[in-house]
Amino acid sequence: MDVTERKKTNYLQKLLIAGSEAVTFAYDTKREIIQFSPNFRDAFPDMELTYSGDIIRKMAEELFEDDRRRFVETFTYLVDEERDSFSIEFRVHGQKGKIVWLASRGKTIYDSSKQALLIVGSIFDLSQMNEVREYVEKHSSRNPLTGLLVRERLQADTEAMIHDRNILSAGIILIDIKDFHIFNDRYGREMGDRIVVAVTKKLRDSMPRKCELYHISVDTFCILWPNATRVQVENHMKAILEEANEPMVIDRGSMYVNYSMSASLFPSCGNQADELINNAEITLHKVKQDAHLAYSIYTPQFKVEMKERMDFEYQIAKSVREDGQNFLLHFQPLVDARTEKLVGCEALLRWVSPQGELISPEKVIAAVYATGQMAVLGEWILRTAMKQCRDWIASGVSDDFYVHINVTAEDMAKIDFADHVIELLGEYDLQPKNILLEITETTLMKNLAICRQNMVKLRNNGIRIALDDFGTGYSSFNYLREFPVDEIKIDRAFVDQDDRFNTSFISAIVLLTRTIGMTVCVEGIETSQKAARIRALGVDIFQGYYYSRPLAPEQFASKYFADVKPDVEQIMKRTKRGE
Repeated sequence: MDVTERKKTNYLQKLLIAGSEAVTFAYDTKREIIQFSPNFRDAFPDMELTYSGDIIRKMAEELFEDDRRRFVETFTYLVDEERDSFSIEFRVHGQKGKIVWLASRGKTIYDSSKQALLIVGSIFDLSQMNEVREYVEKHSSRNPLTGLLVRERLQADTEAMIHDRNILSAGIILIDIKDFHIFNDRYGREMGDRIVVAVTKKLRDSMPRKCELYHISVDTFCILWPNATRVQVENHMKAILEEANEPMVIDRGSMYVNYSMSASLFPSCGNQADELINNAEITLHKVKQDAHLAYSIYTPQFKVEMKERMDFEYQIAKSVREDGQNFLLHFQPLVDARTEKLVGCEALLRWVSPQGELISPEKVIAAVYATGQMAVLGEWILRTAMKQCRDWIASGVSDDFYVHINVTAEDMAKIDFADHVIELLGEYDLQPKNILLEITETTLMKNLAICRQNMVKLRNNGIRIALDDFGTGYSSFNYLREFPVDEIKIDRAFVDQDDRFNTSFISAIVLLTRTIGMTVCVEGIETSQKAARIRALGVDIFQGYYYSRPLAPEQFASKYFADVKPDVEQIMKRTKRGE
């Protein structure tokens, strides 16, 4: 039995020493011999690989005096008592007086009488392990696509820079790829990645010396610039904009990539990393919201504006959660372009502040999207518009009257949206011809497959669809071919200027739609002269201030339905249902 166990322990000892990259050892407790693996000399060139005698005491002498007692006790217990494993850390004197922290882990092997036969283990240089950890941390803090440092490193590096006494000023520049989601949606994620890589190279090539470039989000980069002045920061942002005027070459092709940029300066814009980065982001948000801005440097007023925006968004979110309180729909007439008779209207969202002020629709919609409430509000718009149309028809308005209802991208991306609309028509006693759903190109791009599925089902059930803001997108003509669209609405931008291009564009659209059975609605008709000019091009429907601004339901009814007589039959039906 002893011979068998000795062979097993010797084999284990050789296998452990030969197969490990760490310093390994095997201590024969009976013969009091310890053997180290050859790599032991890499750390301690003057040491032997084999020692005998009172090994524990001899090794303890090489340790710091404060660690000797703990070392001796640990290994004495292993020999004298039945313990399966050990773990200890201690200090030794390395080369050139260097203090080296070592850690030892291992197991004890016993014979049949429960006497310790062999202690096997490994010794790690903790300082080397720290270097490995720092290397891993350093490289794991890089974006896998661009290889640039990520936001966490920006935070740490900015904090370190602030505490560097040799740095008296600095700049943080944020560079955001404008409309990056459109590149992704239009060309695919792979092309989006190539654009990001190309932008990375461009920013690196033009970056000032002693700066660091970071990739802090999918489409946002940051330059940390020690000792930069305000003038230098502003000039560099201008230079980036000038370079953006030249096309970027990507995969044998070229495209224009534009940026939104912001900056914060140390110490004038903040004395802490969080504050500087946050102020730069506040400024970037302002730049992205303002079509007239390409870049800006933080000022305290931006933070005041941010607080006001957040307060406004809170009020909007609260209104949505309270069943649309303070929200209402206004209606703008749609008239036959030839006869100028009313044929329908468009439902337009409005919001009244607690102080009774009618707030800009663009501001309201932006706040709704920012708070993630668009899906809930979209349902409210759909139901309110249908109910209003039902009430007007029940009061005697022609049953051919219809309401344009704007549908959100969130709605069209729901797989059961078409079924829900059909169900609501039954709930409100409306015919499919009484509504026309307006969508935008952006809505289609959210989820092409589900949008097409919903549109086909809506069309098959007699519900018409209009493509809004036609001519302002990237590939609207393709949508006319690929999607079941009944009407296109030409944006007012093509009406505002009377020039050859705009006139030719509208004429071409009218000619095209005639051949494929669509109607054309033109927005922005504000004068009789515009109405006459556009009418001559053969369009079908007019919408604009010349006929009326959007009106509250009561005002709309008073203006257009004053002579309408109530439909008694419809009123009786509603009475029976308890409405």
